[in-house]
Amino acid sequence: MKRKLFAIMMTGALAVGMLAGCGSSSSSDSDTTAAEDTTEDASEAVSEAVEEVEEEVAEATTLTDVTIGFSTPSLAIEFCANMEAAVQEACAERGWDVVVLDCDTDGATQVSQCEDLISQGVDAILIFPIAPDACATIGMDCEEAGIPLITVESEIDTYDAAVLTDMYQVGVAQAEKAMELLGDDVRPVVLEGPTSQPTMIELMNGAVETFEAAGIEVLDIQVGENEIDTSQQKVENWISAGVDFNCVISSSDGSSSGAINALKDADMLDDVTVISENGDTIGIELIQAGELACTVSLPSANYGYLGIEVIEKILSGEDYDEITYLDIDWIDSSNVDEYAE
Repeated sequence: MKRKLFAIMMTGALAVGMLAGCGSSSSSDSDTTAAEDTTEDASEAVSEAVEEVEEEVAEATTLTDVTIGFSTPSLAIEFCANMEAAVQEACAERGWDVVVLDCDTDGATQVSQCEDLISQGVDAILIFPIAPDACATIGMDCEEAGIPLITVESEIDTYDAAVLTDMYQVGVAQAEKAMELLGDDVRPVVLEGPTSQPTMIELMNGAVETFEAAGIEVLDIQVGENEIDTSQQKVENWISAGVDFNCVISSSDGSSSGAINALKDADMLDDVTVISENGDTIGIELIQAGELACTVSLPSANYGYLGIEVIEKILSGEDYDEITYLDIDWIDSSNVDEYAE
């Protein structure tokens, strides 16, 4: 697609050059008259050529002959699977092909797979980086190959555009929600996501710093890895150690599920408020069951849809925002049925 468009543009440039050449000055009236006739004829010919070029450019920029590479950490994770489904749908709507590569949560594998996409000559790459530091070279390789790189959920060193959530502000919102629900008596603990992901650190910092600014002590922070079993074990440890908490700030609906399992086993669920983020199916079901207080709605599908929209703008030569942020919305008992539809 890019080579075709380049050839069309070069043809247009040559046509304009021909017109400029025909407009050179002459030393006599007869020569001038002949030159004017020649220039008029050439102008008409060039106008027709330009019209043809414009038509071909319009046809080329409909972007029907496009292949997108999508690199994701793991399709076994609901968040990633929903994003991948959105990418597939958005590409199908545009008549585009998409190559999906699952790195099975391994940063080195993700780098290797993206290098393969570059070698294949895809038109653009959409990446959900499992470990942004490990993916540092991908941006440089894409830049060298002239392939736009759009990152979602996390930033990497070099990219053309990013679709992100301000995770620090999500953490702020979680802490503010806890204080709204529990007042000055809130006694929070925090289940942090994978520390290899900067967004998870930002999320935790947003919550902790908001509590501290309000004079509220965070009783403990443990890494739940966004996993049900790991998070359940961390909460069980708090319970066994006698930590006097009444609120769990969780990094994902999966972690919240694990926390709720532990609280139910200890017959403490009625005494502890769990506040989550993601808005995945598991979180919606927990709210409907009356077990999860609320979750920040960050549907992963939106990363996919918006990522493809940005790619379309880049390939079409349109203006685009280097960073697009998702909105922060809450799901709770008052609106959960809307999200369950």
